[in-house]
Amino acid sequence: MTDLQAPRRRIVSFDLAHLDRAGWRTVVPEGPNAIESVTLTGNAIALQYLVDVRSELRLFGLDGKDLGAVTLPGIGTLSGMSGRHDAPDLFYGFTSPLYASTVFVYRRSGGTSTSFEAARPTFDPAGYETKQFFAISRDGTRVPYFVTARKHLTLNGGNPTLLYAYGGFAVSLTPAYRPDVPAWLERGGVYVTASLRVEGVWRGLAPGRPA
Repeated sequence: MTDLQAPRRRIVSFDLAHLDRAGWRTVVPEGPNAIESVTLTGNAIALQYLVDVRSELRLFGLDGKDLGAVTLPGIGTLSGMSGRHDAPDLFYGFTSPLYASTVFVYRRSGGTSTSFEAARPTFDPAGYETKQFFAISRDGTRVPYFVTARKHLTLNGGNPTLLYAYGGFAVSLTPAYRPDVPAWLERGGVYVTASLRVEGVWRGLAPGRPA
């Protein structure tokens, strides 16, 4: 994986006997979304993409053929992919505002992911949901944010809401679990996270006001 001539990264291959860049071959080219991590699994390439601040997992053949997306447990953040080039199973960590960090194993034979020693919190997330929306910045840029609340709750502007936002140092605020949020949701609260741009934060400040 390299960001050479590809700010959002690409996957290349080369002969170890000839390490000069002239011999590099692009296997998966740079796309519209950034590649976050890569691993080999069962003679395939697993790529984690960052798509509007949420994770997407896709498989590619060693020849670069797109084998399709892997369905994740929901809107959330993937981490810690691992696998073996000679074994078909892919392990990955996943978290979301309603899902404590859990390791999953994806078996390509069945095309399904199952949890591996999943956490058992006392909070039942079945009655809640996370949705993604976009706010429009003053320059027209879409800024993604995630709303977690009880299902079918009418969002009319009168709900008590906890908003957390961050933007800086090339760090994306991705949807993740916080152990204090379930209590807030059970009390009828709404939890929102927004991933801001650094320039968006600065432009929002009044002239002369310190950051």
